[in-house]
Amino acid sequence: MKKTILIVLFIFSFLSITVSAQNYNKKQIDSLIVVCEKYIYDMNGKTKPLALDIIKHSEKIKYPHGIILGYELIISNYGFLGDFKTALEYITLAEKEMPKIQDSTLFIGIIRLKGDCLSRTGLYQRARKEFNRSLRLADKIENKDYKHSFKANIYNSIAMTISKQDETNDSIFYYYRKCISEFQQRTTHQEGKKRSIAQINLNISTCFIQIKQYDSAAYYVQRALKLLDKKDTTVLKLNAYKNLGDIHLGKRDYNSAIYYYESILDKAKTAHQIYILSNAYSKLSTIYAILGDDQKSRAYQEKFTIINREINKSEKDALEVSVKNIEKKHDDNVKSSRLIFNVILSCVLLLSGIVVYFLIKKLKNTKAAKKNKAKLLYEKELELERLADSNKVTLQEVWQLAVDKDPSFNTKFQELEPDFYDKLNQKAIVPLNYNDLLFCAMIRLGFITKEIAQNLNLSVGAIETRKSRLRKKFNMISSEDDLTIWMMNL
Repeated sequence: MKKTILIVLFIFSFLSITVSAQNYNKKQIDSLIVVCEKYIYDMNGKTKPLALDIIKHSEKIKYPHGIILGYELIISNYGFLGDFKTALEYITLAEKEMPKIQDSTLFIGIIRLKGDCLSRTGLYQRARKEFNRSLRLADKIENKDYKHSFKANIYNSIAMTISKQDETNDSIFYYYRKCISEFQQRTTHQEGKKRSIAQINLNISTCFIQIKQYDSAAYYVQRALKLLDKKDTTVLKLNAYKNLGDIHLGKRDYNSAIYYYESILDKAKTAHQIYILSNAYSKLSTIYAILGDDQKSRAYQEKFTIINREINKSEKDALEVSVKNIEKKHDDNVKSSRLIFNVILSCVLLLSGIVVYFLIKKLKNTKAAKKNKAKLLYEKELELERLADSNKVTLQEVWQLAVDKDPSFNTKFQELEPDFYDKLNQKAIVPLNYNDLLFCAMIRLGFITKEIAQNLNLSVGAIETRKSRLRKKFNMISSEDDLTIWMMNL
């Protein structure tokens, strides 16, 4: 294994040095692209310098194919690392090259990646438009293998986007089946074909996990693992182990779930797979809470909170970039309209006979532009509000989790009331344990003594005793109404 890594790094270093030392021709650039594509998912983002060199040398010899694929590699790299803000910035740079290149099919991959980034930020309708646009371009490709490969990736992106919306599982599986069908029609690049089909099987298993059909989910995970090399340590293997952890958690096989989650932590950190880490930390916190290990539960909860902030920031930054791009395009349209207006106005001065016609036409265009701008900004505000609301945990949801004794209650409660536990610990004169915090959470949600007793399988007298102990920990007077009101007003 070490020998293989050293060889890869040597090749990578050698190529980087030689690329910087001279100008490459088209054939040599194509060879660099093949190397970059091969290791893009295995080298944790280290292909970026090579991709930048591909762009630089392609620009020197005016090679559009190299320029566009260089951008596509960089965008894939940042999307793979979860940095959608930077990915969108490179997409903007790539789109500036579109008017310079006659063959629009070169941009299929970039358009699909743009749709993926928009989908990750919650702009699902705009993402679907980009996917449909890339499908139209893919149908124009003459090389059948390339056409099948591009269409398969697009169908996969559509299925993943649909899975985030309130659509039926039939729609999701429909696109996954189309995706597998396209990949199976490829006749070249068999290794890449196997990895791609493995990815689709993992995506399908995730869908079955969401609807709690764990046996079906396990079947598709095993199909994916059979297609992967035993020594494979890429993100595909990490996702497979994540899904196995989710399956065992769903079946309440907590020890097996812990094994799979903890086995991917170090590798996920190295690969900077923040979404996989976030899922593992959250699930491990929940499992250890169920098993009564409060210390480990809190430790993993703290890690989950930290990485979740990073994810929220990344998605927020990406959304801001997307909104700015929309506004910039609109401003460019307005500038273009003004230029046309000035030309028309000059013509009006020379051709007085048609002045009325042009003025009326321009006034209509200006009003339409303002109306469209107001409509676009209003729709974007609604989209942003919808995105924010979709990420909020509701009080009713958390209440129902408590009633159902769901193990994820504590995690969801902290999302609803992120500062509540910290305030409690600041007010307490002695340290609070996990059960104290859970008890306080139920009081905060408005549960009465009898409801708390039913939820915790304790007697009403036992609950009153706990309340008495809590008053002492907060140095309060012994009045039930005072404790409840104090909790609600904290």
